[in-house]
Amino acid sequence: MNDWEIDRLADKLTLFFIRYLQAVECPPVRIEEFNKQETLGLDKYRNDPVFYRKVQHLTACILQIVNEANHE
Repeated sequence: MNDWEIDRLADKLTLFFIRYLQAVECPPVRIEEFNKQETLGLDKYRNDPVFYRKVQHLTACILQIVNEANHE
């Protein structure tokens, strides 16, 4: 993988983990909440340092696994 592909993968993984953690930590109860999950997750990612670190840690771990598999 080249650097561009890794950056793109990192961006996609970051969005995935934002959605995932938002859904796990704050499960939607109403349809309005469900429709706003991604927006709420992005806001939380930008403003909550703990949430930000969780997402970054998960993304980094997956990228490390991909990198190791790519070099085997």
